[in-house]
Amino acid sequence: MSIRSNVDGRRLNERVTFQRRTLTRNGSGENIESWPDLKNCRAAVDGAKAKSIEPNLSDGIKSQADYTVWVRSDIIIRFRITVADRLSWRGKLFNIKDIPDQQLRGRLIALICNTGLNAG
Repeated sequence: MSIRSNVDGRRLNERVTFQRRTLTRNGSGENIESWPDLKNCRAAVDGAKAKSIEPNLSDGIKSQADYTVWVRSDIIIRFRITVADRLSWRGKLFNIKDIPDQQLRGRLIALICNTGLNAG
């Protein structure tokens, strides 16, 4: 039986891109950070829940929003997605805050992500 057998594909109606941080050295020995795409996949994105605390930053007040992103469990396993990675959805970058251990329940895994305070 396929790991995808219990997933209703109609629910996964968004496209997200996982990115992994890489460091390379330039000619003068400085580390250059980049975020190349790791995997594009379909996902379900549950709406933002704005945080009640809005940090006051030098360029204005920015609010932080939490999202729940549901992806197939085989994507998380095959590409070893961790909280050190990030994802892009509709032109926004999201930090992955948590990947709760769900024992592959329903063959989907929820990623708790946030955006708003930095570039992902």
